[in-house]
Amino acid sequence: MRRLTPLLVALALLAAPLPASALDATQDEHVRLGFSAQMPIEETISDSCCLGAGEYTIEFDGQASLAVDMGADLAVTYDLADLIGGASMPIAIEYTPTNDAGPELSLDVSGDFAFD
Repeated sequence: MRRLTPLLVALALLAAPLPASALDATQDEHVRLGFSAQMPIEETISDSCCLGAGEYTIEFDGQASLAVDMGADLAVTYDLADLIGGASMPIAIEYTPTNDAGPELSLDVSGDFAFD
C-alpha cells in the first residue's frame, strides 16, 4: 500500500474541482418593507331629491393617513466566482413574509363632516 505525503494530499485537494455551491455566498436579513402616505380629502356632493321637493349637500374636509409595514426575511445569494470588477453578477433573492408584531396595514381618516 502506497502512502501519500501531506504535500501530495494538499495538491490533490487543490486540483479537485469544487462543487458549484461551494462558492455561493448568502446574506440573510430581516427587513421591514412598507411606506406611509398622507393625503387631504375634500368632497362635496349636492343633489335634489323627492321630485324637486328638497336639496341636500354633504361636505367632508379632512386628512387620510395610510401606513404599510410588512416584515420579511430576505436571502440574497450569489456566486463568489462571478464577483469580477466591472462585470454584471447574477444574484438570487428569496423573500419570505413574516408575521411580525403590530398592524401591517393601517388607515386613519379624520376631518369635518357637514350635512345640509
